[in-house]
Amino acid sequence: MSPVCPLCNDLEEPTVCCPCGKKMRDAGPVSDYYGPYSPYFNTEFAAPACVHLFACPNCGREQRVPVFLR
Repeated sequence: MSPVCPLCNDLEEPTVCCPCGKKMRDAGPVSDYYGPYSPYFNTEFAAPACVHLFACPNCGREQRVPVFLR
């Protein structure tokens, strides 16, 4: 079986905290923001991680976080 992103597949709950102290929410993989079909161009991961965008609902800060595949 090929490796999968645990966040994209709801295998684990994201736990990223903002410097302001609030829990950031997962806004999905960064590749989703490149264009309407960009997540489907590469169906196999070339990198060992899926980069997710996290956003703070309190202060609006955004952060990219690599999520390692398993």
